[in-house]
Order: sequence, then C-alpha cells, then structure tokens
Amino acid sequence: MDQTYTQQAETTLRKMVNTNTSMPAMMPSESKSKIMIQTAGLHAKCNGPCSRVNVKTLIIYADKLPNPYNKVRHLEEKEAIKQTQRILLKNSKEKVNNLIIKGKNAILTGKDIIVVCKYGKHRSKVIAKMIGSFLPNRIFYNHRE
Repeated sequence: MDQTYTQQAETTLRKMVNTNTSMPAMMPSESKSKIMIQTAGLHAKCNGPCSRVNVKTLIIYADKLPNPYNKVRHLEEKEAIKQTQRILLKNSKEKVNNLIIKGKNAILTGKDIIVVCKYGKHRSKVIAKMIGSFLPNRIFYNHRE
C-alpha cells in the first residue's frame, strides 16, 4: 500500500523527532517559542479565544462535529474526553481526520491553533489533544473553558 506524500512526511518527521536528528527548515526550531493549541467555546457564556490570536493563527471549528454532551455529561472530565474521542471517530472519522491534518500542517508552519466548539469542553479538547499528539514537545495547551 502506497503512502501519500503527507503520510511520508509525517513518518519522516516522527523518526527525526524520535532520533533527535536535526529538523528540516520548515519545522519551527527548538529555540523559538512553543506553539499554542487553545480550546474555547463560542457560546455567550464562554470565555472565547484569548488575545494571542494573530494572522498566523489557525482557527479550527469543531462545532460541526456531533455533540456528545448528553452521552458524556455524567462522566468525569478525563473519561468524558476519552468517550468523546471514541464517539467522534466512530461517527465522523473523515471530518476528524481532516481537522487533524489541518492542525498538523499548522504546527509544521509554526502557527498557533485555536479549536472552538459551542462550549469548549469536549469536542474542542479531543481535537486539540489529537493534533498535539503529533509533536507534543513543541506545543502547549490553553483550555479557556
């Protein structure tokens, strides 16, 4: 089975990260500040995105994904996030994968990322976690809600 260019680049980057090989020019250097992945809610009762937003910030809208709130509201946060991930991958795998690819590309170009949904508690955190797992030593999280 042939890998796409993106999959090949991702595999190469992961190998470089795991073996401490120098990163290619497109990768933000270790001396630069870390990339922020922020989650936020769009509802009027929410805090919304922080002021670090600039032209180099990618905004990902997770509010179009199925809302798992009724299935996870009784769970503790950590378990709710795990269950939300299962639900999203089961019901909207292609949409989730497209959002993850956009996020990974933003990391490679040094852009901050903001993932938003209605209340910023479940869908946005799952997408942020999945994007951040790509290069965990290069990012930090800012959960606004």
